[in-house]
Amino acid sequence: MVGLLTWVLVGITLYTVIAIGLKACGYFPEYISLSGPLMTIHTQRGRKLLDWLAQPKRFWRAWGNIGVGIAVVVMALSGACRCRPPRRSSSGCWSAWSSTRAVTGCSVGSRTSRSTRWAWRCSR
Repeated sequence: MVGLLTWVLVGITLYTVIAIGLKACGYFPEYISLSGPLMTIHTQRGRKLLDWLAQPKRFWRAWGNIGVGIAVVVMALSGACRCRPPRRSSSGCWSAWSSTRAVTGCSVGSRTSRSTRWAWRCSR
């Protein structure tokens, strides 16, 4: 069975190929621009709106700094979570948590690509 993500990707690819073909044949006017699957319509009203939105420069500078700060915090936290050593369970075996269940080194069940990284053998 084909998943939803596959159908979405096929649809976007098909749309992109058709749109680029129509643009190459000259079916779109000059004020319509294509960049892959993104289509933009260039108008005077849109240009005025963008100029008006760009006026508060201090706001946009602060907004960018806040975004960079959030990105740095998320990057540091995700790096700290990945560098954590495995924990010892009460039975003395190394264990860690995969996305679905705990995987212990003593009894490795079904191996997935994610749990294989976290599977350790118990030294008994």
